Amino acid sequence: MKFLVLLPLSLAVLLLCSCQSTEQGAGASEIERIINTETSLTEDISQDTEMQSDEAYVEIEIFQEGGLGISYIVNSPKGILMIDSGFYNEELEEYLKANGGPDVLLITHGHYDHIGGIDNLKRTFPDTKIFINEKDQPLLEDAELNYSSSMSEPVTISSEVQSLDEGTYQLAGYQVEVISFGGHTAGSNFYYLPEENLLFTGDAILPESLGPVRATGSAEQMQESAHKLLERSFPDDMRVFCGHNGNTTFEKLLKNNSELMENE
Repeated sequence: MKFLVLLPLSLAVLLLCSCQSTEQGAGASEIERIINTETSLTEDISQDTEMQSDEAYVEIEIFQEGGLGISYIVNSPKGILMIDSGFYNEELEEYLKANGGPDVLLITHGHYDHIGGIDNLKRTFPDTKIFINEKDQPLLEDAELNYSSSMSEPVTISSEVQSLDEGTYQLAGYQVEVISFGGHTAGSNFYYLPEENLLFTGDAILPESLGPVRATGSAEQMQESAHKLLERSFPDDMRVFCGHNGNTTFEKLLKNNSELMENE
């Protein structure tokens, strides 16, 4: 399943366009366009309207299979930044080949549905740099820790994956702030792109709940991370892309996520 989000960078207020979907089993395709505009929020926009503009833009391509294996592609004139490998299916590979491949792959955490495609991606795009929080490095090689041991083909990663700890970096042409958010796993990372007004949370925070605590993580870590996040100031209209259950805005996250707000 694939989604598309278009974000012109020069305008300030998010406009959510109508969503077109066609169900075709595992090959279902759904397109969501989110377009910045100076007008107020509007939902009744023709699906046939083509955006013709020379303004800088960002495309967010979303690939997912059966509610698992999600992968986000941030594509703009700056470069191609990938968040989580998902299962790296044929549709994802075709898109990446057509666009030159990802410059950088950032892993939010080490569970199998977020790392399972790393080796296949690296074989196709050997120059792609891959990063994960140091505390989640062991999950790449341990099928028990990444929850794939009971699968017919347990997931272990042989490709080089570098450690990336909390801080601000220039990656694939983007300013990326790495925010450590332990709890779901000890080494869960958020990736914040302030210039694009985007936050990628993996499974640590979902639109209406905190993520479940899994091996290497803890409730104490989750509580500390949530409290730290709530001390930050983010734009209300910042798009928050989660590992499951869709995406939201920061304003709606604060309104609808009671588990997060308990740590205020």
